[in-house]
Parts: sequence; C-alpha cells; structure tokens
Amino acid sequence: MPILISQKAYLDTSHWIALAQRGIDREPFERLVSSGAIVPVLSFAHLSDLAANSDSASRRRMGEYLDRTRRLGQVLWIEGLNTIAADELQAAYERTHLGRRSVQTKSPFSSMLVDSLDYKNHGFPMQREAARRHERELGIGGMIEAVAKSPGRQEYVDFRSTLPSSITRIRDSRGPAKRFSAAECRLFVIDIVEKARLVFSSTADRDRFVDDALESRSSYPALDLRLSYRQGAILTNCPAEPSDAEDYDHLAGIAYCDVAFADKRTIDVIRRGGFARLPRPNSTFSTWLADSNSSPEMQVE
Repeated sequence: MPILISQKAYLDTSHWIALAQRGIDREPFERLVSSGAIVPVLSFAHLSDLAANSDSASRRRMGEYLDRTRRLGQVLWIEGLNTIAADELQAAYERTHLGRRSVQTKSPFSSMLVDSLDYKNHGFPMQREAARRHERELGIGGMIEAVAKSPGRQEYVDFRSTLPSSITRIRDSRGPAKRFSAAECRLFVIDIVEKARLVFSSTADRDRFVDDALESRSSYPALDLRLSYRQGAILTNCPAEPSDAEDYDHLAGIAYCDVAFADKRTIDVIRRGGFARLPRPNSTFSTWLADSNSSPEMQVE
C-alpha cells in the first residue's frame, strides 16, 4: 500500500469560488480531502474576501460549500502573518535568553477559527469558550455572515479604499532609495520585538538578538515573508490596488503551508523582495489537482 503523505494546502479565494460554483471539477479536490491526502487551510482572510460579496445568496452558497468540505475531511485555520512572526521571535528568545533550547515556534494551525485569531477584534466579542460554541453553531457559512455584518466591517472597507494612495506615497517618498537599508530592517524587527514585549538586559543585547534574526531570517518564514513583502511592495512595477490588503492577509499560508497558490501580483512582490519559497501561480491549480490525484504518494488504497 502506498504511504499517504498529507499536505497542508492553502487555496486562493478564487479557487474556493470556482469549486463552489463548479467552475472546475470538484471531484479530484474532494477525493484528496476525503482521503486525507490534503488538508485545506483557511484563514480569516478567506472569510473577509467572501463577506465582501454583496449578494447574500452567493455568500450562503460559498458557506455551504466550505462546510461541505469540512464534513469531507480535516480543515485547519491559520493565524495571521504578523502573529506568527512574533511567535517565531518569541520562541527564539526563549531558546537564547531563557535557556529553553528545545522550544519550537508554536504551531500556527488550529481546528477552529477563534483559536487562530484575536476574535475580539473580528466580530466575535465573547469569551473564548463561548466563541468556540458560537463557531460550532454558526458553521463557516454563518461566520461569513457574521463578518459581513460586523460593526467593524465598514472600517476595513474604508481602510482598503485608502490603501493604494498610502502605498503610492510611501513609494514616491523613497525616491531612488528603493531598497531598505540594514538599519531600516533592524528598526522594523525591533518594532516587532517591542510589541511582543520581549525583555532584554540592555539595548545592545536586544540589537544582537535582532541582528541574529536578520542574519538567519530564512529560519523565520513569517518574519522573512514580512520583510520580503515590505521590500517587494516598493520594488514592484505593479500599481497599488485595494486588493493589496487581502493579498497581505493571505501571506501566512505561503509561509507555512506545504503548498499554496497566489496571483501574479503577489508572487511578483515577494519575489522582488527576496523570498525564496514562492507559491504556485493560481493558473496551475487544476494541473496540481490532476497531478496530485495521479501521484502514488497521494493515494489511499
């Protein structure tokens, strides 16, 4: 019997829509999920994307398909990129400063949405256990509706609309200095360290820790991707768009899933920023499904 190799797979929202609307053949995907060959990974960014659809009937159909997928097999949720990057630095700090040499970065994956985010800031203003019960009652479809009707939704819509002008101003303000200096990168990581409330004996001690992290940034996938996206967003020739907000929110899947898909814009940005492990182009999704179904390692007898 072939050995089953299960892969965590992060799909672009467009692929979920195509599956739900039968724009592509569902059967190969659902076979992989039900066999355990792939574990689909969702994020709050997917819910936010789908909640943006003003057609409530379409939102309902999307929710029904995502809930159907969860009944077929395991589905996981992933934390946001900023949270994971802070967790990476926290684990490194515990190894180097607290002597806990076996400490690894906390898994960014959870079986429930509320365990993967600060639910109090995403339309779930309740205690964690109550939020878990609420999530089980709602299902994914109900959570999409909760996000669509969240009091904070308009604030996000407003932020999204102003994002392109903000990015353009940053690009223009840098002039010919398109690449961030080592000092600027250090300040960026210091800001993450301070927000994570890591305590050092001195500023020099903190700076050594930050410099070590930058020197070995490939060992910190989320931090590396944050730095790469920040740099690539300045270097890319693509004009800034409101959808850049969603593109950033989906980056965690690229950093930590076995396979991830992204649009050309996102791939161009992180490639220019120097991130080594690029996601697959969205256009290859159907081919990947076919290849995965025919691979002996991905089959169950």
